[in-house]
Amino acid sequence: MQMARNTRPLTINEQREQDQNVKIMARTIRAKTLASNLRWATKLPARECWVYMAYDAAGSLLYVGQSANVETRMKQHRSLARWWGRCDRISAEPYPTRADALQAEYDAVEEAIDLGEPIYNDTMTDLNFGQLFTPEVQR
Repeated sequence: MQMARNTRPLTINEQREQDQNVKIMARTIRAKTLASNLRWATKLPARECWVYMAYDAAGSLLYVGQSANVETRMKQHRSLARWWGRCDRISAEPYPTRADALQAEYDAVEEAIDLGEPIYNDTMTDLNFGQLFTPEVQR
């Protein structure tokens, strides 16, 4: 049970309310991040982009992402992602533009979070899409 600073322990109802407030705040941050990324993406030339989903052997969704170059992005994940060692399979779906893929990624993450997944990107706030792209993709 979490302790408030220099006070009594939270009741179950207070803890539930606090947890709900954190979820609302995270959803707000994800929406603002999406809006910012969509503004950025609409300035790019139209180019096919992919939304991919990584699953573990039991079929649990680990991660949702998007990239114009899935192969390059998987190489990055292979060396950096905490979830890579658990990954059993990846599915990917193409979208005509980066903005479309960003929206689809956001929608997939929101839907998955409502179901208790994905395990490794429940906020999407650690992503700065402008810095994730390889120079090849930024052209």
